[in-house]
Amino acid sequence: MPATVIGLVAQFLIHPFLNQILKVYEERNLKQLKKIIMKLILAIACIGIISSILAYFIGTQLLGLIYGIDLSMYKIGLLIIIISSTLYTIGIIYSSVLTTVRETFSQFIIYVIISIFALIISDILTKTWNIDGAIWAYLAIMSLQFLIYTVYTNLKLKVIFTREIEK
Repeated sequence: MPATVIGLVAQFLIHPFLNQILKVYEERNLKQLKKIIMKLILAIACIGIISSILAYFIGTQLLGLIYGIDLSMYKIGLLIIIISSTLYTIGIIYSSVLTTVRETFSQFIIYVIISIFALIISDILTKTWNIDGAIWAYLAIMSLQFLIYTVYTNLKLKVIFTREIEK
């Protein structure tokens, strides 16, 4: 549930910037585009940090009240889920940028890679460590998505704008 909330907040942050990202891209202003991306990432990172602090100190108690069970032994697991969700959300920022610059097929390939990795790592870790394995698998999957989208988007933007300069 907390991870979903971070994703929803991110959607509210990202969507107002999509037209601005498109406009800056069409103007071929890479510096301004990177500034918008960094502003979004900083906002998500701040939300992630605040959420992590809250999750660590009151998260399990609050969720325990909602669900009516003691979740205190899952404090670190909840923290890992919040961090994973923050990484996922930053990946979504890069995904939105790629969609805005009409780079969609590569995202299909990225999701295929991530899905195959998710199937393998989830199976191994959940069979080995049950719920803790699932938590670590989630971190691994979201970290991979974050890494691939960060690297690919930055490389793709560099290629697009370098090609424009050469013309």
